[in-house]
Amino acid sequence: MRVLVTGAGGFVGRHVLHELKVHGHEPVAGILKSESLHGVETVSLDICDRNQVGEVIASNSYDGIIHLAAISHLGDAEKSIANLVDINVTGTANLLGAMSLSSKKTRFIFVSSSQVFATQKTSAALDECAPTHPETPYGWSKLAAENLCQLYRTMGHNTVIVRPFNHIGPGQLPSFVVSGLASRIKAAPDGGVLKVGNLETYRDFTDVRDIARAYRMVLEAKSPSPVYVLGSGKCLKIRDIVDSFLKMSGKTLTLETEPSLLRKVDPALFMANASLADKELSWRPELNILSTLEEIYRIA
Repeated sequence: MRVLVTGAGGFVGRHVLHELKVHGHEPVAGILKSESLHGVETVSLDICDRNQVGEVIASNSYDGIIHLAAISHLGDAEKSIANLVDINVTGTANLLGAMSLSSKKTRFIFVSSSQVFATQKTSAALDECAPTHPETPYGWSKLAAENLCQLYRTMGHNTVIVRPFNHIGPGQLPSFVVSGLASRIKAAPDGGVLKVGNLETYRDFTDVRDIARAYRMVLEAKSPSPVYVLGSGKCLKIRDIVDSFLKMSGKTLTLETEPSLLRKVDPALFMANASLADKELSWRPELNILSTLEEIYRIA
């Protein structure tokens, strides 16, 4: 299949491009002019530019679109709501609108987020039917874009929403919690101080390569469901991740809470129930997340 991947120059995008290529697909990387990628066909694409989006979709015959382009960091999302809406909501609308005008029956995979869910009140994992009530601007922007996808689905278009929980791996920016902890621990002198945020929360972490595989499987599925939750169904405590990195480093560090690293909204537990993806796609995480942590620390 010929597949347009928006946001292809980002952390997840590069893994998705690789996953598609090794399974015989023809990925086309939608990138901003300031980015560059080697070994894959690229097209200049600013999803906020409706005319450019229309030209890119109209001049190519895409079997699928995997829409990754977005403001993805929670801190960045809160800096400018207008910019957040332009990219995460209007950008999605531009792609859906252009796709709807094409004669090609294109599968549109919208990469949403676990942030669309309401705060988990019990230990029960969240599935596709769990209530949505975002508590962050980022989550609201993703839910708004989801609603657009659902609208186009009612109009007969082939849209699928995926809601991945936390995914980590090589190449993730240190502004994200796990890669950031690895970088700071590796840079800290033995006996020094490590600035940390809230270490008492539990999160469902999956290797990004398992998540990329899920996107490819949704693309290939004959009749996928409208929405899939993606995650491991297991949780790691952030403090345990810190302890693992400290053990790898062989260092003794004093932990100090840094207010700037604390989030305004930080649920104690967030865990996925991906049984639908298992049932319909035969997808489940295969990579050992502890090995992923070792790889992250090694290259930090």
